[in-house]
Amino acid sequence: KRMRIVQIFTVLAAAGLWSGLRMHPAIAWLVAANVFGFILYGCDKFFAKRGWRRVSEADLLLYTLLGGTVGTWLGLRAFRPKTRKPSFLRSFGIIAFSQIGLVAVWLGWMFFR
Repeated sequence: KRMRIVQIFTVLAAAGLWSGLRMHPAIAWLVAANVFGFILYGCDKFFAKRGWRRVSEADLLLYTLLGGTVGTWLGLRAFRPKTRKPSFLRSFGIIAFSQIGLVAVWLGWMFFR
C-alpha cells in the first residue's frame, strides 16, 4: 500500500513539473523518479530501524530501472539500506551499468552519425 502511494506521488510530481515548469515530460519524469527513489531508500532504512515492514527489493530496484538511478544511488550511499545483500547490489550494478551503456550508445549515435 505504501509503495502505491509513492508511485502516485511520483506520477503527480512528474505531471506537476511538466505542466508547471514547462519541462519536457521525460526530464520531469527523471527528476521525479530520482527524488522519490532517494526518498524511498531513506524510508526503507527508517522502516528497518523501527522494525516495520520494509520496502521490497523489487520496488527499490524498480525506481532504479525506471530512471531514478542517480537518486537511488545517492540513497544507497546515504542510507546504506541493503549494503549487506550481494544479490541486491549485483542487481543494482547491472541496472546502473546497463543504463550507462545505453546512454553512451545513444550519445555516440547522436554525435557521430
